[in-house]
Amino acid sequence: MCGVHALAADFGEIPRTRLTLRVVDDEFKPVEEASVIMDCYDRPVEVRGSTDTNGQFGLVDHIRGVLSAHVTKPGYYLTSGELWDGPSSTERAPPTNQYTVVLKRILNPVPMVVRDIAAIMPSLGKPCAFDFLAGDWVAPHGTGVVADCTMVGWKDVKGSRNWDWKCQLLFRDNSGVAHHRAPGRSSLTIRSDHVPPQEAPAEGYDRSLALEESFHTGVSRYESAGPNDHWIFRVRPVTNLEGRVVSAHVGWIEGAIRLEGRTSETLWLGFRYHLNPDPHSRSLEPKGR
Repeated sequence: MCGVHALAADFGEIPRTRLTLRVVDDEFKPVEEASVIMDCYDRPVEVRGSTDTNGQFGLVDHIRGVLSAHVTKPGYYLTSGELWDGPSSTERAPPTNQYTVVLKRILNPVPMVVRDIAAIMPSLGKPCAFDFLAGDWVAPHGTGVVADCTMVGWKDVKGSRNWDWKCQLLFRDNSGVAHHRAPGRSSLTIRSDHVPPQEAPAEGYDRSLALEESFHTGVSRYESAGPNDHWIFRVRPVTNLEGRVVSAHVGWIEGAIRLEGRTSETLWLGFRYHLNPDPHSRSLEPKGR
């Protein structure tokens, strides 16, 4: 990117930019000696260095292309991505002189079960039970045993360019989902390599999740959730005499639950989730990644 080694004559009217990265952990404490790599996509030169005692890394140079950063430190998850998409007709330099980068600490990684689900709903308009530990529908529709949640699907298809699909997930008492929003890799933003929090929340779960996709001629396609939407879930809770949850299985659904049903009589859904098999741990950090 932005090496002081480049000749100013190459940049015309592009100003020299003074820019600071401020690196903090997930408790917003400065991270010292984090390794920083910054570059611009239209130049072969990278700037490398480390943060100071205040967690800051400074840069002074001509910036004319997509500006990206890559921040690492042992004991933390990688954070990387794009900070700025380059100059426009009205903007010749990044719009801000300081960017804050969060490095999430590696706290308690555990073995996680990863499931990629691509399934046809056994029926429409009727509850279909799903077992998260088995990763399948509950018998007689699959190999599942425990109804961790039920899914009800609907669709209304009038043509290839005129359709509505819906699916609702319903959870038992003290089970549910909690929304977590994090940017995808293609977004113009910087993102941690570990998307969810390190630990599932102890409360704040919703017992239902409603999803919808639709398309009608002359109207933009509608999706109630996109790739930046993720859900932390809790199933099979055990409570004490006071009604407090003392154990449960937790996990997170990675990105949107996808629906499809334009050309068949059934409704297809697809999603990927990570599950902690230890009911006494709320860790969402996969071990050995």
